[in-house]
Amino acid sequence: MNYKDAEMDLQKLKEKKIIIDDNFNEIQYIKVLNLEQRFATDTLMITVAPTLACNFSCPYCYEYKRKIRMTPDIQKKTIYFIDQRLKSVTNLGIWWYGGEPLLEKKIIWNMAEQLISLCKQHGCKYSAGMTTNGYLLDKRTALKLREQEVLWIQVTLDGPKEVHDKRRVLINGKGTFDRIIENLTNAVDIFSLVKIRVNLDKTNVNQLPELLDSLTEHGLKDKILIYYAPVFSNTSACQDIAENCFSGNEYSRLETQLFREIVEKGYVLAKHPISAIQGCGATHKNTFVIDPYGDIYKCLNIIGFKEEKIGNVILPLEYNPNHLKWLFWDPLSYKKCQDCRLLPACMGGCPYQTLRRNFQEPECREWKDHLGEMLQLNYKSYLQQKTEKNSGKRV
Repeated sequence: MNYKDAEMDLQKLKEKKIIIDDNFNEIQYIKVLNLEQRFATDTLMITVAPTLACNFSCPYCYEYKRKIRMTPDIQKKTIYFIDQRLKSVTNLGIWWYGGEPLLEKKIIWNMAEQLISLCKQHGCKYSAGMTTNGYLLDKRTALKLREQEVLWIQVTLDGPKEVHDKRRVLINGKGTFDRIIENLTNAVDIFSLVKIRVNLDKTNVNQLPELLDSLTEHGLKDKILIYYAPVFSNTSACQDIAENCFSGNEYSRLETQLFREIVEKGYVLAKHPISAIQGCGATHKNTFVIDPYGDIYKCLNIIGFKEEKIGNVILPLEYNPNHLKWLFWDPLSYKKCQDCRLLPACMGGCPYQTLRRNFQEPECREWKDHLGEMLQLNYKSYLQQKTEKNSGKRV
């Protein structure tokens, strides 16, 4: 390498802030970038739960299920709430949630049609996704969702059939694995992205390789992304399963092994350490969660808990204490975060976990103590994905 090439490489490293001058304040820089993104108004992200009812009875569910559906009046007020914020927006993202959102398909069809029309009027881009248990996601429903610009879906599978059917059961106690697999097989090519989430605790952690083998047998390996999420007993609705939950440290020690199994079996990782300068969406000015009553929240973990709502679509939105605590969440107020070399890739982790503990120190990301191994696994996963694409397979 000659001197000119070295100078060019050095300049690129400086532009990316990988190399900085001694007088450059990184903490100030990170804070400015974080605030820019959190208080930007060009993108509006709305999670809509047309119902809090669910056809499943999962033992670890944190929600209090209510047989409530969004009334026509609340639908109208929700559309108006969104419309009033589209005037300065270039992108509207809608995420359908529940309960189980597909219990109320007609509400989704009706609201999606109006929102797509409004976006055309305002000249902003519309996109949508959905979290569903997958039981009602037959091919006809999948095609209708795709017609209404639902590009991404997330479905939960908690293990191979014998494990899943003990954890993800219908209200009548019957298993759901076979129906979900059938629906995924028929629908997976309809969406741009299908993500499989595995809710993980001590009762199913040893059966995860069997789940991966089962997905491969059903021809889903090259068509999905998969990730694990530890179960937490955060609310009184799920305290009965507390003894089966991993602590943060326990899960951290397991995570590398779990993700290595995913990569070794040829799957693409759906979770990896990346820049998180923007922080959690719940702390963003233009991100809201709306339940069937029209109550507005900032985080999915608190949907339906009325003592945590920040307002209602019927009334003008105000900066009340519940609202302000999310907007003023600041990991840089903690010395632990200021001194951490991984701050830009973490930004204090999940603010909900800190706020629910009355602003005690943030919990670090699970991969903090094994970042090197996680990056190596992600690079291996990337190479596998690249090879699959070059061979003509869809990933």
